[in-house]
Amino acid sequence: MTAIKATETSKIGVQVQSIKNLQTIFLICVGVICVFILTGIQSGIQQPIVDHSFTKNSNLYVTSNDEGTSEVVRERRDDLFLEYMNAIGTLERMQINKKTKRLPDIIGIGAEKCGTEALRQLLSSHPLIKSPDKESNFFGGHNYDLGPDYYRDLMPKVSPYELIFEKTSEYFVQGVWTPYHMHKILPNAKLILVLCDPANRTYSDYVQEISNGKVESTTSFDELMGNLLTSYLSSLNYQKDDDDNQIQYISKIRKKHPASDILTTGMYYYHLLKWYKYYNTSEIHIVDGEELMHNPAKVVKELQAFLGIPEFLLPDDITQGPDGFYCFSPPFVVNIQGKLRVNTTKPKCLDRDTKEVAANTNHGTPYLEAMKKIKRFYLPFNQKLFELLGKKFHW
Repeated sequence: MTAIKATETSKIGVQVQSIKNLQTIFLICVGVICVFILTGIQSGIQQPIVDHSFTKNSNLYVTSNDEGTSEVVRERRDDLFLEYMNAIGTLERMQINKKTKRLPDIIGIGAEKCGTEALRQLLSSHPLIKSPDKESNFFGGHNYDLGPDYYRDLMPKVSPYELIFEKTSEYFVQGVWTPYHMHKILPNAKLILVLCDPANRTYSDYVQEISNGKVESTTSFDELMGNLLTSYLSSLNYQKDDDDNQIQYISKIRKKHPASDILTTGMYYYHLLKWYKYYNTSEIHIVDGEELMHNPAKVVKELQAFLGIPEFLLPDDITQGPDGFYCFSPPFVVNIQGKLRVNTTKPKCLDRDTKEVAANTNHGTPYLEAMKKIKRFYLPFNQKLFELLGKKFHW
């Protein structure tokens, strides 16, 4: 924890366009349209007439705090979103809304098989956030040697007030050089980490590694995990309480035996220590993978607060589809008979990877006894994580 405090008091690095700067630009954009309205010099620009009834539905989410009912919250959102869209229109007419490529503002660093793709789709549904479709693995691979310009070119074009979210789920478990490289280029980035039950995560990872060819298809999950547990415990049992040795050992066996990731990825405590050496605790937002799966409305509300962006995605914009997966309906503005109205788009639903479904079907499910052994293995590491974070997950 000393490294964390030291980092918090010595945040000096390369100056890049931070989220705070983007928020300021957003407020200026809204201010521009407000000035136009108040001074009455809007030439030919129609004043917005808000019709809130257009967006009401029968599945309103009632908030449990004192912000009022979801209907009131939605009306506030609609008013702000109309101001935002009018501000964009003003900037475009002033020809100062040029879209360019730049380095990302938000990075999803993992963890693998905990819902990182669902997170990307969720965040990308926010009107202010854009995201590349593919993982770049820039900071952990040979691409880093190609430099920031190469990385920038992988990003989508955005306006000055928009944010870029790049996600590479493998970042979290890579060596100490990955957070170092990231902080060197993106010292002001906001990081998001999804954590899930490490024992349950192992099976999903096992299925993926078979698809990637890192594990023989004839090797059962129980056999593989038995070998990994035996090897790991016999090699490192004597230095469980030495954090630095643990981190070094995990990195060492990762290079020698790539399939070891299936086991060591879930040792979240040690991986997180590497990131806290370069980023403050306030700069890494940790998402509970179970909440992301079962209560995405709560997750998206917390994410918008963490990123300091307008709450354009409301809880009742997120609904559950017939197959059990959640769907998102971002807002947009339409002009109906001279009235500007805020509506929500047709729901876009998450899809489970069909390859993963097929693989799970082919390889069955792990034996209960094997999962019990894995859960026992993770218990002390989970406890270390909970103490580090000051919160407990229901694993």
